[in-house]
Amino acid sequence: HGHDELVQNLVSQLASFPAYIKKVILTHNIEPRISFETENAPFEIVQICNKNAMGFGANHNQAFEYCHTNYFCVMNPDIMLDSDPFSGLLNCASQKNVAIVAPRIVNTEQKNEDSARYFPTPWGLLKKIFGNYDGIYPMVDTNKVTNPDWVAGMFMLINTENYRKVLGFDESFFLYYEDVDLCARVWEQGYKVALCPQVSVVHDARRESHRNFRFLKWHINSAMRFFIRYLGKDPRKQVK
Repeated sequence: HGHDELVQNLVSQLASFPAYIKKVILTHNIEPRISFETENAPFEIVQICNKNAMGFGANHNQAFEYCHTNYFCVMNPDIMLDSDPFSGLLNCASQKNVAIVAPRIVNTEQKNEDSARYFPTPWGLLKKIFGNYDGIYPMVDTNKVTNPDWVAGMFMLINTENYRKVLGFDESFFLYYEDVDLCARVWEQGYKVALCPQVSVVHDARRESHRNFRFLKWHINSAMRFFIRYLGKDPRKQVK
């Protein structure tokens, strides 16, 4: 999305952890401004150049076609890695019935972001507008794995078999809520979403929907689509 410098930095950081990474799939949703060096990388780099811009879910479903490993990691370009996140996440992912695992997300000031949350509802949204509710899943103990309703798609490690079972992201969500919907369908299949707070990554948040009306419109449309689909349903009821 024109974040070439961010992507270049992230790929360089990923090169510090070659033991965990078989392949990096890089999607250029728009024409890149710089040329990416791939020959000296310690892993294979596949570059996809879209003829037309695609949504978040469609881009990752397209990338997943190149995945032949046990886990598929979705990662935004504005993620920064100051330490190894993969060993801890893989350990968490090995727990029974865990399909999606995510690290604790912190901002550039090392403060926790709201990346693990309860499923949104129209009533919860109304309470949020009036300042009585934030929807954030509590993280009391940073040494204890928890099971929030959903984790943000900026960084999630997904079991490949589970991703196939739920047919990946729903591409009808062009942008926003596709991560919420994916987690809901994982719970409906009887599997779990996990937050591994011992592991953290840095997110240099862009928050486009706070500044751009087009992004805000996508955000509202996706929220309404999710509310209609899951109104009166509890995706977690299948998990014991």
